[in-house]
Amino acid sequence: GLLRQGAFWTAYLSAADLVNFTDRGHEIGSMTVDQPDLTTLSASALAAELSNSQTGLANITGKPVTDLAYPYGAVNANVASAATARYVSARSLSFNINDFALPPADLVHVPGLLVQNGTSLATAKTFVDFAIDQNTSVTLTFERIINSPGTDDWNPSNLDGVAA
Repeated sequence: GLLRQGAFWTAYLSAADLVNFTDRGHEIGSMTVDQPDLTTLSASALAAELSNSQTGLANITGKPVTDLAYPYGAVNANVASAATARYVSARSLSFNINDFALPPADLVHVPGLLVQNGTSLATAKTFVDFAIDQNTSVTLTFERIINSPGTDDWNPSNLDGVAA
C-alpha cells in the first residue's frame, strides 16, 4: 500500500518526506498501490491500481503525478494502453545498458536500469558514462538505498560515489 503502512513499509517515505522532495523540485512518480504484476490484472483492477496510486500521491504532494514505474518491469499491450491514458511516461526494468542506445518506441516503454547490491560502483559509473557518451538519458532504478543493503538494495556510499 501507500506509504509506511505496516511494519515492512516503515523504511520507505512518509507523506512529509514526499512533500519535502517535491517542494525541493524532485518529481514523484507512481508505482501503483499494491505493486502487483499489472499484466495479470483485469481491466478494472488495472485501472484502479493506476488511478488510486496517481490520485493518492497527487493529493499528498499537491502536484501532478505524470510518470509510472511498472512493478517488476512487467508491461504488455493492455498495461501500456492503460498507462497511456493516465501518464505521460512509464518505465520498465532492464539490466542491459544497450537498451538505452536507441530512443524507446514510445514514452510508456522507457527502460530503467536496475541497480542492486550486486551492481558495483564501477558498473554504475559506466551507466552514467554511457549516457554522457551517447548524449542520452539513463534512468537508474533503486529498490532502497540503505546502510545495510539486502539483495535488492544499494549502499548510500555507492550513490555518493556515482555522484562524485
